[in-house]
Amino acid sequence: MSSAARLRTLALYRKIIRTARKWTAVLPENTLAERKYILEEAGRLFRQNAKVAEPGEIEQCILEGEARLEMAMHYKNPYPRMSNMPPQSMTLGKGRKESELQRIRTLPAHLRSYSKDS
Repeated sequence: MSSAARLRTLALYRKIIRTARKWTAVLPENTLAERKYILEEAGRLFRQNAKVAEPGEIEQCILEGEARLEMAMHYKNPYPRMSNMPPQSMTLGKGRKESELQRIRTLPAHLRSYSKDS
């Protein structure tokens, strides 16, 4: 990992920790549970991605972390959420009926870590 990527990764981790410490849930009784979730999820994902060595993959992991943090702060909800998908994201597939529509298997940047086996 380059020193620039390492600095960005550590800065992101510190920002997540600071956010967790200051986090206030929409429902005050959920604040402690949400703070705990933020810290545990960050720790799990940073450990999961600790062995990533390819610069492109490192950049994707950093972008995912930044996107998830921004969405959590914007929506005041730390849990992963699907974004609205445009109509073009639905496909019939070969030999399928219209009632069997399938989602295209592309995930937004903030949900990529959920496509891997934990």
